[in-house]
Amino acid sequence: MPEASRTRTNAAFGVVFESELELPGLTPLAGRESSLRVRLTDGARAPRRGVLIWETTIDGLVYRMWQQPDGYLMVHEGSCEYFLSAALDELSCAPRDPAALGWRRFLLDTVLWSTSLLRGHELLHAGAASGPGGVVAVASGTGGGKTSLVLELMRRGLSLFSDDIVALRRHEDGLLAHPGPALMNIPAAVADAPGQELASFDGECWVAFEQVDPTPRPVEAICLLERGEGAELGLERIETTALDLLRHSVGFDVLRARRRARFELFAELATVPVWRLTAGLDEETARIADVLEPLLAAAPPVPA
Repeated sequence: MPEASRTRTNAAFGVVFESELELPGLTPLAGRESSLRVRLTDGARAPRRGVLIWETTIDGLVYRMWQQPDGYLMVHEGSCEYFLSAALDELSCAPRDPAALGWRRFLLDTVLWSTSLLRGHELLHAGAASGPGGVVAVASGTGGGKTSLVLELMRRGLSLFSDDIVALRRHEDGLLAHPGPALMNIPAAVADAPGQELASFDGECWVAFEQVDPTPRPVEAICLLERGEGAELGLERIETTALDLLRHSVGFDVLRARRRARFELFAELATVPVWRLTAGLDEETARIADVLEPLLAAAPPVPA
């Protein structure tokens, strides 16, 4: 699919970038200087692999990431190869099918938050909603229901901040969170999900929402969602340390030199009110959200 020639400036996970690609879920930025160029290329790189950083399976396809002398190679097999320059200022995309949506979805998720991490942000594995007082982050294990809970908070007046990753960085105003794209991967079983469905992937619907304000915001509260067979529905304020929250972080071993700075950032994050939210496996999401009401500043309901 040919791309329009107009260059757009956008931001996601704290990275301001310019691109000629048509990408959903992003707010155009006027007057902002980008520090990353995203471009489409025709062919994959020569098979020099370098040091393997990460290997997993995403959407049924093997994904591998290598550190090479001249940058970082990210390969989602059968879909796209992405290459981030060593200077972290150019990201090339070589999709097998340029018209497909899957490689763009992967770019706007795994590739961009990996770029954010390499460029100095620290990452909390959490969904997040934004309200008048700041960001409410919901962390849980894979399949723990954080996306469904964030959706329910959005129905109650909050706006989407990020689906699965919250990028964190210190600023003059203190520790701030940077939003992801206004996109969510919603389980297909969720009924009457709001937003505009873009495509379906491996049992999930890729959905776009009203574009997120790219302004970084403070974290108002962190909710650790724990679901288990027979667990009682409840919410309690808990004391946490950096080590407790680091269990919900995302990092690469090649960034070992940043471990101390990373620990200090999460120690600062641990001063934010942290709550343990417990629920049974069969508990309705709406009832789980009910117990979070004391944490949420008043916000007008989302129009139907």
